Amino acid sequence: LGHDVVRCLHRDRSGSIWVGTAFGGVSKFTSEAFLYITERDGLGSRIVSAVHRTPDGTLWIGTLGGGLSYYDGQRMTHLPPPTGPPSPYITCLATDAQGHLLVGTATHGLHRFRAGHWEQVWSADAPQAQQVYDVATLGHGALLIAAADGLHLLQGNKRTSYLRGRVIQDLVVTTDTVWCATDKGLYAGVVADSLELQLVGGIPMVSYNALAQDSKGNLWLGTTAHGLVRKRGTRTKTYGRDAGLQSLAIECVVLDALENIWLGTKQGIHLVELDALQEQ
Repeated sequence: LGHDVVRCLHRDRSGSIWVGTAFGGVSKFTSEAFLYITERDGLGSRIVSAVHRTPDGTLWIGTLGGGLSYYDGQRMTHLPPPTGPPSPYITCLATDAQGHLLVGTATHGLHRFRAGHWEQVWSADAPQAQQVYDVATLGHGALLIAAADGLHLLQGNKRTSYLRGRVIQDLVVTTDTVWCATDKGLYAGVVADSLELQLVGGIPMVSYNALAQDSKGNLWLGTTAHGLVRKRGTRTKTYGRDAGLQSLAIECVVLDALENIWLGTKQGIHLVELDALQEQ
């Protein structure tokens, strides 16, 4: 890797894993080797915070301080102001129901790139709460925004807020459930026009950075300082240094095509073979 601190992970359609690092740019892991991309190749900054592929095949890379770049399959292109988003501090990337790029920022809320122009989708009431951590699109086109001041549901022009006072750091949305990783525990609610989110009991009441769900329904939670937690129905198990983790600070979690678990930590990547954990 270009740097030990991993900030984001992304699995593309070919099965390759893209790794965004704190000070080493982005690395692409194939079955054979790592490839490295830095400012020399078109990134605006070595601090990579988000990697996302839109339905048209474009790979977008967000950085903290260097704005947005994209890879069209042949070359990397940086979008400096004013062609880029209003803030160069990108925190997350996603796609809306129409396939448009959504860009969450640390200082200017959420923006959409549509027809070659940027438009603001959401901003917080308080300037100190503008940071967007994640965005999810629901089946009917509504947006769920995980932010520093809670969870926000946007349905057309209607905006409803939940979990005010909680920092929502990641989302997983299934056909019937919304899972929210927060700075104080895990919350869940039924997907509907309005949400009723409840604190999930039976798991550690800690800060969670990342979520992922496998095909068997296991929920994998990366914590800020307590390792990896698996929620399997009503049972939970925590994996720490005794399970071989080099770092207990899990920044991101992603499953590859074989459903092995990739953990981005402050001490590099940890790869966990899912079958080994399922046997437990």
